[in-house]
Amino acid sequence: ENHVWIGTDGFGLYAYDKNTFECEYHDLGLKLNKIPITSIIDDDSGTLWIGSWNQGIIKYNPKTKTTENTSSDRSFFIRFVFIVD
Repeated sequence: ENHVWIGTDGFGLYAYDKNTFECEYHDLGLKLNKIPITSIIDDDSGTLWIGSWNQGIIKYNPKTKTTENTSSDRSFFIRFVFIVD
């Protein structure tokens, strides 16, 4: 992987390309772009699991640029997400 994923405190998600030294903004959707991102981890398929402050867990596919807020159902609402590896 040539990218380093950068989550911001309310300014969205960026992919830093280690070869070209460029940052690419990834639009997570109007509401989700303004949330603080607390953690990012990817799975074997390349999907990003994004922990947020006050919006739970966001699933993002960088290949298709699709987003799913897995915590939008209040029965599974998680307020703060941090990843310990």
